Amino acid sequence: MSFIKELKRRKVFRVAIAYLIAAWLLLQIADVLSGILELPMWAPKLVFYLLLIAFLPALILAWAYEMTPTGLKRDIGNSQQSTTGGDHRQIVPYSIILLLSVALIAGVGYWYSGQEARHARNVDIPRLEAFIDAGHFEAAYKLASQIEKVLPDDPVVDEKWQRFTRLATIPSDPPGATVYRRGYNAIDAEWEKLGITPIHNVRIPVGMSLLRIELDDHRPLLRVIGNGFPVPTEMPVADRSQNTLFGANPERYVLDPVGILPEDMVRVPGASIVVEGEMIEISDFFISRFEVTNREFSEFVASGGYARRDLWEEEFLLNGNTIAWEQAMERFIDKSGRPGPSTWQGGNYADGEADHPVTGVSWYEAAAYAAFVDRDLPTVHHWRRAFSLGTLPWVLPASNLDGDRSDPIGVNDGIGWTGTYDMAGNSREWCFNGIGQLKTIVGGGFNDSLYVVQESIQDPSSAPPFDRSLANGFRLSLEQDERIVSDKLRGNIPEPKPIEHPEPVSTDTFTAFTSAYAYDASPLNAMVDNVTDELYWTRETISFDAGYRGERMFAYLYLPKSFDPPFQTIVFWSGIDGLYIDSINFKRVHLEFALKNGRAVIIPILQGMFQRRFPIVPKWTSVAGRDLAIEQVKDMRRTIDYLETRRDINNDALAYYGISWGGRMGPTVLAVEPRLKVGILNQAGIEPNVHYDISAVHFLPRVTVPVLQFNGRYDADFRYQTHAKPFFDGLGTADADKKWVVEATGHFVPPPIYIGETLDWLDKYLGSTTNQKFVTKAE
Repeated sequence: MSFIKELKRRKVFRVAIAYLIAAWLLLQIADVLSGILELPMWAPKLVFYLLLIAFLPALILAWAYEMTPTGLKRDIGNSQQSTTGGDHRQIVPYSIILLLSVALIAGVGYWYSGQEARHARNVDIPRLEAFIDAGHFEAAYKLASQIEKVLPDDPVVDEKWQRFTRLATIPSDPPGATVYRRGYNAIDAEWEKLGITPIHNVRIPVGMSLLRIELDDHRPLLRVIGNGFPVPTEMPVADRSQNTLFGANPERYVLDPVGILPEDMVRVPGASIVVEGEMIEISDFFISRFEVTNREFSEFVASGGYARRDLWEEEFLLNGNTIAWEQAMERFIDKSGRPGPSTWQGGNYADGEADHPVTGVSWYEAAAYAAFVDRDLPTVHHWRRAFSLGTLPWVLPASNLDGDRSDPIGVNDGIGWTGTYDMAGNSREWCFNGIGQLKTIVGGGFNDSLYVVQESIQDPSSAPPFDRSLANGFRLSLEQDERIVSDKLRGNIPEPKPIEHPEPVSTDTFTAFTSAYAYDASPLNAMVDNVTDELYWTRETISFDAGYRGERMFAYLYLPKSFDPPFQTIVFWSGIDGLYIDSINFKRVHLEFALKNGRAVIIPILQGMFQRRFPIVPKWTSVAGRDLAIEQVKDMRRTIDYLETRRDINNDALAYYGISWGGRMGPTVLAVEPRLKVGILNQAGIEPNVHYDISAVHFLPRVTVPVLQFNGRYDADFRYQTHAKPFFDGLGTADADKKWVVEATGHFVPPPIYIGETLDWLDKYLGSTTNQKFVTKAE
């Protein structure tokens, strides 16, 4: 019998045809089910390859076996067939059943293997987005870390990371230390191991983080790093931390061998500061981790500290007159008339308060105790170096303020950036320096309001050196400055000058001012130099002629996807950091929330910013600073000229958005540019240190469009009472059309606040953009 006849006899051709038909049906089913069951895109391909691989075994089975009434038996030829009476046709359905079973088992296995990835994409990523939008960055950090394990190197996850984290480098001296991190307010959270120093490009969530740095045979180090304000993506590291208005950046962390650093003190890196117009270099120093306690001060009392003349080195001044040592000692008594703090009784502190800060002490008693233990009463310069105003929004809620009694040291979670406790609360703290005949006292006591802390540090508070108020306490330092430097640092502090803002100029003078912002309406000669496709928008890089000196300027126009033009458009003026970095690519798009809601954003590269920045930025008090500000406003106006050439822009719905420095310049732009219909000023205030011609006070009364203003109550830059409030009150906008949002923060307002308020404001005055649903790529 020929081979072909044998194939026919054994029904191999029939099996092959039936197999191919069944395979085709199975592929159709797999394609449909992959969508219903949310299988990955490669699932139908897998079924195809499995069927292809199984095709040859199916033909072999058809050749070798036949299904008989008594079961599956091997086909041994014609003679065997005659005796068994088997039917080869029965092998076809069994082969198909076998193949379907194999494919089903494989498909189910692969479906289960992709469950985690599907859950991450369809459930966890939307949850992550919600955490980010709500400003819950620690929760977002934890969830994103879990997602990344399932979806490594995923571009969608990477985009989410960039929205709420900053990249940091963490070195140490010596290297090889283990670094752990937890959220500042996440008291019960486990410490996360970040790695071994030096650590490069580690993600730190927006907000404040606590670092614990450990190395064998060295004292562990506790540090705070972070910020709460949109800044360049990377947190710069320096040999000595630059704690700023925004927070505290990483430093080259110095670890001290065990036995070198006093157990109760922390190392503070030195700094260059200006004292009386002179640049002074503060050396590294140590400051007490905690305030001096009742238990510690009792040793001074028990040792006869109030009777030892050698400990009382300063002359006693009372109401401008010098008094004798004996007269002074008569004032340093407790409630029962015995030597001791004013809060004690019978020569001792109250039961159960051994570990509370000693309070009710004068400056003289604090200085005498420092001499008793051979340490320093810190100068106000050292004290302020050990504290970061940028951390106030996190430190204040975690400190003992607005209460009626002190707490034991270390029980509150208000930790300073150098690892100190209670610098913002529990007790006010005496510093060495005087202000006139008074002495400096900073921080806040348990009975102070929260706003007192920032004010007392920014312009050091003072009190008579004999003052023994209920919350007056202190901490100690060990300073290592050379004598000549130490003398300058311990000198008197000038009395703060009251902040006086100029009166707005007359209408005629203002008209003369505004003529400086005019320019010839020459051709733009605009070009779209580049188009970049992003996840939620496209970005056009545009160049056109500036309105002065024949210069070219640049702008970045962001156009939202999945929304129909013409677009409402926000003209954006960034913060002061634009003067110091080379490219806008180093910054995140602050207004991405507006893009996702269907509004376009244009960011002009103003004179002196980013690609156009100067090697040296002129002082704003100088003529050069005035001229730079004027050219920048011209750039804003020229940008609007360009927008008017675009058919995809709704030029009747233009908004101004300025942040920080852009907030300060907002009144100037809004007063001289009538094409802007609404203003949003995210952190704004009157800056006194500018040239008279560009002071905001002249422009504020001339603003008439609706204005939304944001400020932090504890902002050390635009201070609430002296900078921010006069700014808002001075706006010429009708009361019904201006709104001031103030949060218990520093130089920022949390994203959920400014995002929601901004969108509501734009909807109210420019109209809603809900012309169609925004669909993300993930959807």
